[in-house]
Amino acid sequence: MDLPSDHLDPFSKTNEDVHRSPPHVRAGWWLMMLVALVLYAGSCATGPQWQDSGAHILRVVKGELWHPLGLALIHPLHHFLGRATVFLTEQWVDPAHAVTMVGAVFGAITVANVFGCVATWTRRRSAAFFAAASLMLAHTFWQFSTRTETYTVTTAALTGELWCLILFLRTNRKHWALGMFFLNGLGISNHLLASLTTPVLILATYRHRILAGFKIKDMLAFAGLWLVGTLPYTVLVLIQLFDTGNIYQTIKSSLFGRYYANSVMNTTIHSGYLLTTIAFLAYSFPNLLLPAALYGQTRGLQKSEDRRIGYYLLIGLAIHLLFVFRYSVIDQYTFLIPSYTIICIFGGFGVSVFMDHHPRLTRGMFVLGALLLVTTPAFYFLATTTARRLDLLEHEARNKPYRDDYVYLLIPWSGADRSAERMSHTAVGLANQDGLILAEDQMGYFAIAYALHQMKDNQTLATTKWTDKTILDGVAENRTIILIPANTQKAPQTPPIGRWVPHDQLYVLETEQ
Repeated sequence: MDLPSDHLDPFSKTNEDVHRSPPHVRAGWWLMMLVALVLYAGSCATGPQWQDSGAHILRVVKGELWHPLGLALIHPLHHFLGRATVFLTEQWVDPAHAVTMVGAVFGAITVANVFGCVATWTRRRSAAFFAAASLMLAHTFWQFSTRTETYTVTTAALTGELWCLILFLRTNRKHWALGMFFLNGLGISNHLLASLTTPVLILATYRHRILAGFKIKDMLAFAGLWLVGTLPYTVLVLIQLFDTGNIYQTIKSSLFGRYYANSVMNTTIHSGYLLTTIAFLAYSFPNLLLPAALYGQTRGLQKSEDRRIGYYLLIGLAIHLLFVFRYSVIDQYTFLIPSYTIICIFGGFGVSVFMDHHPRLTRGMFVLGALLLVTTPAFYFLATTTARRLDLLEHEARNKPYRDDYVYLLIPWSGADRSAERMSHTAVGLANQDGLILAEDQMGYFAIAYALHQMKDNQTLATTKWTDKTILDGVAENRTIILIPANTQKAPQTPPIGRWVPHDQLYVLETEQ
């Protein structure tokens, strides 16, 4: 059972002014933020990384704001935060590590915000700690808080926005509505996924406008502050519009990027992607979180106040799930990360409901819940070991140089994988400052380009696009030619001259003297 203080009404004027969060909510927020930050900072990747993570690092470090695949992939808020972090820490921290820490910090803020949402909704710190800890240890959220990704900046804004929504629905105070619209706009300035909850905020404001006493000027203030939040992105859209004069292409680029319109507008569900997404959802919560969330939905939304809050959160979750499930991209499951935060809020609410309905079972369930949370890292380790023994990735492994795909995919602490760093350093070392590095795909190219940039090596060339002439010209220029295979299990194509000689998991072109 909770201590009596767990039932303090955070909005009772006998405890504290309703304009401020009560002390126990603020203390819990800081505690969860610091614990999560220590976990993420201590387990994050510290060097160059594969695929999108490597691309984010390279763009931030080189100051390349515009993305070749379109406006929708710029993620300006994350980019600017990364630039600022690199500038402030350049004397002490490797730039790749600094950019990765942006995700770690905002991942920790997201965890703390989930605590705030649940504590505010349920008035129970124990339920809030359970929800926040579940998100903190969730596989995909942990993993993307320790790699260079843009999602945690968005989830920090999302959970702050939902916290403001809960406070608004409890108090009908205008400043909470202002806060939720500003944070929603700020989230959009980082990732367009944030726009999925915009209709929820509009609906909540419209339905409660009379009760809250909103006037036309208030509605205009909400819209204005939302627009201010989006400015890091909308300004870039306007710049491109003025530069190109092409309204259609600018709008298409801002909403979908250059090549993703079909995936975003897809109306069918890819069964393979859906099963993978559901599997990662289950894998991310090997504890009581999902049952608690379901229990809260089926048994808890009986009080009018809880039903009002749950109604809007459920709409937001449904919109997110609908978008993700029919978004036909191979890494579909990664777009479920914002949904994780809402599911965890429902999980914390479910715990509170269970405590109300089954007080005698509460202590035992808390012991079981705490035990499962504490052993979650061990579960990931054992699951990874078992998957490797059963060769479950036999047909799915990418087999990148030096990379253990089981560790890369199933272990959430990204610091365990340093394969991209090892690959790039080996390739650049073999090139010896005047070589030619050929990468068969872009997944590894960004790490190589980052290594060359950091070494200020302007002589070595690296490319993912080449022909036989590229190789012949390199030989004529007496360059050492290195090949980074896309798959170490497949032999490379025969070169136009000489032969590829294996060097560990890379190849060096050997020609006759």
